[in-house]
Amino acid sequence: MERAVAHKQITKILGKKWGWHMNKGAPGAEKRQEAYLLFKKVSDRREEFGKAMQARSAELLAADPEYQRLLAGYSLARKEAEHLSGLSRHYKITVGRDEGLFFHIKAEGDSWEEIIKKLKERR
Repeated sequence: MERAVAHKQITKILGKKWGWHMNKGAPGAEKRQEAYLLFKKVSDRREEFGKAMQARSAELLAADPEYQRLLAGYSLARKEAEHLSGLSRHYKITVGRDEGLFFHIKAEGDSWEEIIKKLKERR
């Protein structure tokens, strides 16, 4: 099918605001199938090595008291950091544009004055 004919048909289906990208270096159907089959074999082998590594790592690290101390400290610090990160990003007011599927945030703040100031600065 010619590109112009395809474009007309796609425009009828998707409307005028559609776009496209052509990858001239992409492999053909045969190469894709061959790569997929090889990928499955390599992926299975990778999975086996990964499981063996995790088992060995757990075995070695379970007996290491220093690692256990570091793990406990890291876990506690991670939880605290995630909580504070969430608090630091919450505002009382969020203003944006409703684009149907997406809501694009334009400004966030704790007062309408702050919101209007930020919107004027962005303009």
